[in-house]
Amino acid sequence: MSDIWADYAFDVDTHILDQEILSKYRWHTDTNIDFTDYLARPVVFFLVDDLEKLGLMKIGETDTSSEKLRTVIRDMKPYIAAASYALEKEGCVQFFAKPVDTGRVRDGDIVVYVGQDSEKAARALEHMYDVEVLSAKEVRKKSKF
Repeated sequence: MSDIWADYAFDVDTHILDQEILSKYRWHTDTNIDFTDYLARPVVFFLVDDLEKLGLMKIGETDTSSEKLRTVIRDMKPYIAAASYALEKEGCVQFFAKPVDTGRVRDGDIVVYVGQDSEKAARALEHMYDVEVLSAKEVRKKSKF
C-alpha cells in the first residue's frame, strides 16, 4: 500500500486491521451515527411492501429479513431504475426503513414505492414534505436507464 502512494507529497503509514485489534477500531455503542446532513440530495427513498405480498417469496417462507429483501430487490429493474434516477438527479438511493428514515426525509427528496402499503406510506410523507412520489413503474419510465 505504501508503494502505491510513494510518489505523492504526503506520508503514508500502513497498518493491518485484524481480529486481534478489533476492539480498538470497532463501534462500541448502539447509537447510530447521524449522517443525514451528508447524504447526496435528493435522496430517492425506495419503499417496498413485504416480499410475500408481492409474490417474491413463497407463502410460508419465514426468512423475511431486510437483507433478503434488499438482495432480491437490488437485482430487479425498478430498483436499478431508481438508482439510475438518483444518479441523474445527482442524489443517492436508499431503502426506506420507517423508524429510522422518516427523520431523514427532506423537501425535494423522491419517494419510490412498490405495493399498496408502501404507497400509503409514501403519500403520508407527501403530506409532511415537498417530495416527489412515484411508483416503481413511473420511475422506470422517467429514468434514462
